[in-house]
Amino acid sequence: GFLKEISQEYYISDGRMRTLPFDPSVQLMFYNTEAFDNEMTRRLYFEKYREKLAIPDTFEEYDKAAAFFTRSINPSSPMTYGHAITIGTSVAAACDFLPRINRSGKSFHDILEDQETLKALKKYAAAAAATNGKINPWWDSSISSFSKGECAMLRVFMNHAPRITNTKHSQVVGKIGIAEIPGRKPLLGGGAIGINRKSKAIGESLAFLRWVYSDSISRLFTLLGGTSPNAVIYDDTDLLAIYPWLSIAKEGFRIGERRFRIPEEARNQRKLEEIIGYAVRSTTLGAMTAEEALDEARKQYCSL
Repeated sequence: GFLKEISQEYYISDGRMRTLPFDPSVQLMFYNTEAFDNEMTRRLYFEKYREKLAIPDTFEEYDKAAAFFTRSINPSSPMTYGHAITIGTSVAAACDFLPRINRSGKSFHDILEDQETLKALKKYAAAAAATNGKINPWWDSSISSFSKGECAMLRVFMNHAPRITNTKHSQVVGKIGIAEIPGRKPLLGGGAIGINRKSKAIGESLAFLRWVYSDSISRLFTLLGGTSPNAVIYDDTDLLAIYPWLSIAKEGFRIGERRFRIPEEARNQRKLEEIIGYAVRSTTLGAMTAEEALDEARKQYCSL
């Protein structure tokens, strides 16, 4: 009964099925509809760029809109900031940055050597000027900025999204738009679950999995802010009324990736994300140039 779009990355390792998806997630873009639908704002945007204000399909459009909605850059902006970034840890920074580059079919080494990565890193660091300047340690902090109505756009894993509305302090209830992430290269997130091969409670473990994946428990789990691989929740009208991003998540799961296409030798995926995330943090915070940061990333990769 699992959603067919959910990637095999949750199941397969070294060619063998080893786990099942537990709370699969994918990056989506959230935007403040009040900011994007305002006629005065639309007119000002057209006067500035000679093009219509629209939901960004590319990161070039995203960065342009983010600058437009940042009051320190554009005093006429109805919002305080254009967007929020999450770079408090290297892994979080990697997740925030990686959708900006084409990872398909490339090894991690190729990505570090690619000139497009260098360009994307420079653009990402420049786009930080359209934020509140805070080093958001985790997605909760970025979500808080969006929920308070401070920023116009937010890119976040959907399993964190319920926090946008599930707070008495939310200023964006009824003003939330959801779209695929710019560039259509979202990262997958969430977790997987398996049974330890040395377990002496195989039967009980299987009974638990049948229970947690059942239609009724999957609905309750989602209602409480979780996510489930069970296909029924993505067409449940009651859940969609509360969490409308579930319908968009289907396509995100279909096109999303997380693993680097790396050589055959064993590599630690988290370590690779830490390496690229360190480069992102160093560049964005001004500790290194983009060239220096990627050079350091190559040295760290070679020392693995």
